[in-house]
Parts: sequence; C-alpha cells; structure tokens
Amino acid sequence: MIVFSASVNAQITVTGTVTDGAGPIPGVNIIVKGTKTSTVSNFDGTYTLQSIPTNSILVFSFIGYKPHEVAVNNKTKIDAVLEENLNDLKEVVVIGYGTAKRADLTGAISSISSAAVTQSVSTTIDQVLQGRAAGVQIQQNSGTPGGSSSVRIRGISSITGSNEPIYVIDGVIIDGNSGSLNTNPLSGINPQDIASIDILKDASATAIYGSRAANGVIMVTTKTGRKGDLTLNFDSYVGWQANA
Repeated sequence: MIVFSASVNAQITVTGTVTDGAGPIPGVNIIVKGTKTSTVSNFDGTYTLQSIPTNSILVFSFIGYKPHEVAVNNKTKIDAVLEENLNDLKEVVVIGYGTAKRADLTGAISSISSAAVTQSVSTTIDQVLQGRAAGVQIQQNSGTPGGSSSVRIRGISSITGSNEPIYVIDGVIIDGNSGSLNTNPLSGINPQDIASIDILKDASATAIYGSRAANGVIMVTTKTGRKGDLTLNFDSYVGWQANA
C-alpha cells in the first residue's frame, strides 16, 4: 500500500487600513513577503488581499516612510501605522517644478547651511556667501553702510548687461541689480533667519526661471516654526561703519 500525504495551507482574505497616525495614506504598496501577490491602498487608506496563506507576512512600504512588516496569523483584518523616515526625506532636493534625489541631480549646486551662517557675523546675504561657495566671487561696491555688493557666479557672462544673479527667497524672486552702488536690496533680510542657501550655477537654472537666471540663481530658504517645546534664541551684534 502506498500512502500519499499532502498538506494544504488554508487561504484567507485580509482587509485593513493604512495610516500614519494622523490620517489614512493612499497609494501604499502592500505585498505578501516572498511572493508576487500585492495590492495598493485606496484613497481612504483601505486595502484588500484575497486568497493568501494564513501564515503570510505582509510588507507595507511607501516613499518617506519606514517599511513595516506584519504577520497574518489567521487574522482577516490588519491595520497598519507607518512611521516617517526622516533620513530619506533629507535626501530629496526640490528642483523647480519637481523633486529629485541628490545622487541623481546633474546640475551644479552649492549649499550653505544655517550652521555655516552663524559661524560669522554677517549683516546681509551677500556677505554670508563670501568664501563659502566655490565659483562665486563677492566684491563690495562701496564703503557706504548697507551698500551693495557685486556677485559673480562663474565669472562675467555679459559685456553690456547686468551680471548679477537673481535671488529666490521663499519662492519670491528678487533682482540682485539695484541700479545703485549705495543701495542693497537684500539688506532687509536678517541672515539669522536663513535656514539654507542653494546656488544654481549652470544653464539648468534657466529652464526654471528663464533668461533672468542667465547669471545664476541664489535660492534662500528662511526658518519656519516647528512642533515641540517653545525655544527662545537671542542673538545680539553691535557694529559701526563709516566712510573715510
């Protein structure tokens, strides 16, 4: 007598909701680990997986969140809460009309952090840039207090026109050419309020801002409020400047 034995795993249908603790997350990829069976959460964060083994492991993944694994264990309803992955979010660079990973970015960009700004005493943005970005030359036009400075990104590109870059401060475009050596259009911005400065040096900047960006773009992002305990920072500086 020949005895054949076979074991059959029971299969069930699993449903649930994917959230981040504050609300549902649409577009989350849910896959049965080790198989090609998968689905995507709906606009309200719900999902359904049919005919999967009772001993399966579900893997929840979404951009900006840490992967999350849950064992089925005969459960027909599994809700998942995803945790933000802040390290991955720091690797994303905003470029004009979209985003890209910094490793995939082809344009020439120099970045200056707020920590570098606080290391020296600067009264204007152009002073912050001095000696901190390769290929950027800063020259003060006059000794007048609050006077403007000439900024050159990779040298002079025009003989008759302006060679000043444009400044994009929190999305607002400011022309760096004030038309006067004694007037600085950037003097009204406190350097201590700057979170980061990114300098677009090559022709890819013109694809975003047009011909105005022919001399380069200096993008300034200011500090904003953050969740957590109240923190008070005080900075003080006293100085004077006078013409000889």
